[in-house]
Amino acid sequence: MKPAFQRERLSLISGQTERMSEIIKHLQIYSRPDDDDFEPFEAMRAVERAVDMIEHDCRLSGIMIDVVPPAQKCFVTGRQVQLEQVLVNMLTNARDAINENYDDSGNIGGLIRISAMVDAKHKCLKLAVNDNGGGVPEAAIDLLFHPFFTTKDVGKGTGLGLSVSFGIVEAMGGKIDVRNEGDGACFEITLPLADVRMTDTPDMGGDEQASDGQEESHLSIEAREKVRVLVVDDEIDAMEIISGYLEAQGFNVSAASNGEDALAIAGIIQPDILITDIRMPQMDGNSLVKELRERNRSLPVIVMTGHPGDADRPVEDDDGADAPVMVMSKPLNLKELLAILDELTEVCVQ
Repeated sequence: MKPAFQRERLSLISGQTERMSEIIKHLQIYSRPDDDDFEPFEAMRAVERAVDMIEHDCRLSGIMIDVVPPAQKCFVTGRQVQLEQVLVNMLTNARDAINENYDDSGNIGGLIRISAMVDAKHKCLKLAVNDNGGGVPEAAIDLLFHPFFTTKDVGKGTGLGLSVSFGIVEAMGGKIDVRNEGDGACFEITLPLADVRMTDTPDMGGDEQASDGQEESHLSIEAREKVRVLVVDDEIDAMEIISGYLEAQGFNVSAASNGEDALAIAGIIQPDILITDIRMPQMDGNSLVKELRERNRSLPVIVMTGHPGDADRPVEDDDGADAPVMVMSKPLNLKELLAILDELTEVCVQ
């Protein structure tokens, strides 16, 4: 067996072991009694952790998860791990509905979208989980949150997930609504916003209390406008969300949905920073990094991946370039991405 093949297989095993370790840690948290008082936490962190738990299985089924974050940080009061539990239950139900619909109709692929929106008038956060799994029978909608009621086949599901979720959200001062929307179901969680400025919690420093936009960074719009960022992702929605967010923060942004287009764009407008997905058809992120680094060895790179085993590959292919390759897990935390870009911008504009 060739050494290169052995290394590839061992890397794959190592990545999957790390993934299983993370899942086990989450299961231990869920099963441990939690007697702490409620406290404010950032809602999108619960969304990110829940997506991490279920995204791999969804990808294996050909189901894409799309996360649409709110325009600013949103804090709610409760226990983050319990909101994660609610969201994992909803994502799992959406995945199962899409898979069942695929079996019955021959539908190819699926989409689950989690969108977060702030209702400023009513001071609440709305988290909507939409799928294209065919929807919920109208006769069952009013019964979904009853204990032991389930629309799944015999032997699948306990009928307790949604009733437990209903109790968790209600205890946080919120509610869950369900309706059919488009070609699937929509579960919408409404939670009151926490006023973190009025809350004395030891875990919240200045970064947590900062408001959205330029106030979170000392870097000026003028500095960001001098930097050209190239965003590459074959998931169109993700590409558009990242590009739109960075443009709103003042960066000059170019975007492409594949490696070939990215190379063409870079040949016309050379990027100062590259943000790219790893797993893309035809030309993957590793190949794109290598090609662009041949043109500019000092090009900083931020790699996006939902697969732990991908983390070291760009570094190995980098062959001693003069700028770093950083790895961020999908779905991206846009605030963390902004902080990294600001650090890189300070170097670029010097």
